[in-house]
Amino acid sequence: MLLGHLLAVTFAARAVLTEHYDPADLHCFVVLICCACAHAALTREPEERRRGASRDRGVAHIDLTSVWLFTAAILLPPLLALAVCAAVRTQRWLIARKPPHRYLFSTSGIVLSMLAAHALAQYTGLHPVLTGHTPWPTTPAGITTVSLGLTACVAAYFLTQAALVAGAIALSERTWRPARLFGDRDDNALELTALLAAACTAVLQAHSALLLIPVLPLAIAATRCKHHLEKAKRDHEDVRRNALHDPLTGLPVRAAFEPLAQLALATDHDHHQHTSLLLIDLDNLKQWNDTIGHLGADEILKTSRTCCEPKPGKVICCADGAATSSLPSFPERLAKPHLSSPNASAPRSNNGQSKSPHPQAASRS
Repeated sequence: MLLGHLLAVTFAARAVLTEHYDPADLHCFVVLICCACAHAALTREPEERRRGASRDRGVAHIDLTSVWLFTAAILLPPLLALAVCAAVRTQRWLIARKPPHRYLFSTSGIVLSMLAAHALAQYTGLHPVLTGHTPWPTTPAGITTVSLGLTACVAAYFLTQAALVAGAIALSERTWRPARLFGDRDDNALELTALLAAACTAVLQAHSALLLIPVLPLAIAATRCKHHLEKAKRDHEDVRRNALHDPLTGLPVRAAFEPLAQLALATDHDHHQHTSLLLIDLDNLKQWNDTIGHLGADEILKTSRTCCEPKPGKVICCADGAATSSLPSFPERLAKPHLSSPNASAPRSNNGQSKSPHPQAASRS
């Protein structure tokens, strides 16, 4: 931990002492690195919880410190900007709990994004305007050029990092899904919002680097609010999942089964197809419960769950404890013995299947 901080400080000191910088750049660097480190330190607890929740769910994590990193990329010389990145990423390493090679890769992606944004800021003439080396434009054409330059820098930062992450995921996984490669809509919206806030921050500091300081409490509040919103969303999803699924087997309960079953019945009725209802009951479960205990009986129920994997056109639910209901995807095969005698009744067959060729009869079984 101490070694990481020393490396960050050493890198920052080398960047400052071995190169010739404008005093305004050094002033902006000091204010920016102090704000970035304060943000990382004061949001350590909520950020650690956010990272843990994202890791458990297997989704991407969006760090709002990009507000400072993007600002540093388009305002500071490359070495000073990388010093800010090193200081922030060192603090985040303490709570990331990721393998070193993965964290190093994500950090290198951020560095490349910063360099891409810095190169565009130089190419479009945005950097001299924001740092005060050239006058701020007053004509519509000049303001439009600055706006387009900021937009191009935001796009370069976002797309560079997205392309690197997508490439790494594509090389490590066989199945490619756009949401997995490039993140879902909410993650991308959050990242773009942070970058747009950083662009506004860069414009704000063009008048004075001290104007970066009021942005610090806003960034801290945004991180904490995002943590609370994500936690509330996860709690809502957990409550909904627990209300509609059996906690032991994970199968839908009656409240979730009935709407799907009604939809399946209506679909089969519209297509003039037969519908079958399969009832499965585990006999003598109470004896197993008395013999091997509740934990052993629970394991039996969990094992039986593996035999009821849902398939296209198949609806499954846990009716009550050891009872399971299913609308199979092969009603013709189940109903075949009864097609010749529509009025036949077989409430329980030897294999535990209750069948009916009539949709309305099946809906009441």
